[in-house]
Amino acid sequence: MPPGTTGPQDPAATRTGRRESADERADRRWNDLLQEVRVAQTGSQILFGFLLSVAFMPRFAQLGDFDRGLYVVTVVLGALATGALAAPVSYHRLFAGHRLKPQLVDAAAQLVVVGLLLLALTVGSALLLLLRVATGSAAAAWIVAGVMAWFAACWLLLPMLHLRRHRGDRTDRRPVDRVGTGAGEVAAEAGPDRRRSAAGQTHGTARRGQTRLGRAPARPAKGGRTMATDDKMRNMAEKARGKAKEVAGRATGDGTMEAKGRGTQMKSDLKQAAEKIKDAGKD
Repeated sequence: MPPGTTGPQDPAATRTGRRESADERADRRWNDLLQEVRVAQTGSQILFGFLLSVAFMPRFAQLGDFDRGLYVVTVVLGALATGALAAPVSYHRLFAGHRLKPQLVDAAAQLVVVGLLLLALTVGSALLLLLRVATGSAAAAWIVAGVMAWFAACWLLLPMLHLRRHRGDRTDRRPVDRVGTGAGEVAAEAGPDRRRSAAGQTHGTARRGQTRLGRAPARPAKGGRTMATDDKMRNMAEKARGKAKEVAGRATGDGTMEAKGRGTQMKSDLKQAAEKIKDAGKD
């Protein structure tokens, strides 16, 4: 195994995060936000529509002053929640074409948070009104308090606990196998769709390096050493190409390419040893 390596590794196991531009990240966050809004809006609109119909029921006239006031508060909270959850649509229309997608996502996300809070209060208020009318018991307030505590646990406490538990997993890590030049590292860090192209870049870099080394101007030397110097340079270029093949093969999981790269390096080492023996004989 070449020095400085720890063996083949799966790049997907060590790579974290997404490689995306600011605009791509804003588009992804916006799509995620729309999915969240669709879920919250459905519950908010259904609940608000039900609350509007309560005032036209015969039993509504029999409600006491406290229950009537509670109903008004519930309807207002429902209207505010619906407005906050629908606000991202208006934001998008006004921001469209101004190249402010990241700012749009941040503002809409804040409104969604406000809308969720208002929706939770609407549910609690509506549940209190329903239990008071249905049971007339003072225990209705305690039941609503328990339900709101459950909402807080599901919507806030549990997500924050999971976020705190898994926050260490988001630490950016780079692959341990860093042997090779830039193209080899790209092949190890890139996703599955980019490994093949990165391996091709590695081979191209090795070929260009070999060409430059092969065409380097030879310096005149005593005793006919110019040809020997060219051979050494070719051997170095061949060894570099073998190393690039080995790194690219390890990064892409291509065992054949990795074996060929090692074979090329061994062949180059043998040629270099033969050159040294030949030079020693000449001296």
